[in-house]
Amino acid sequence: MAMPAQAYRKGEAKSTYGTSAFIPLNTNEGMVKSNHGLLSTMNYNLGSNAPIKYVLEGPVSNVGAMVKWLRDILGLISNAKDTEALTLEVASNCSIYFISAFNELLSS
Repeated sequence: MAMPAQAYRKGEAKSTYGTSAFIPLNTNEGMVKSNHGLLSTMNYNLGSNAPIKYVLEGPVSNVGAMVKWLRDILGLISNAKDTEALTLEVASNCSIYFISAFNELLSS
């Protein structure tokens, strides 16, 4: 993870995207157990005498598949980079959210 190199402090989070998305929250030296499906993960250790640093991570499956669906099936974008421009054009989402059910639909 890039957290040590990017100096993320306790309580800060970052987001990485690829086929899936991961949003790790730096919990520092405390492993946090989630009751909501988040993952407690070792983040890094900088030496044999240094304490282990942890993150509480929220994985989002199929983010890449959702972008591909928007591009290839719906034709709303021509490439993944178009999603940022579309997002910036919206003044308000009017409380409308897109929630992926790709895993559930594909496994049924």
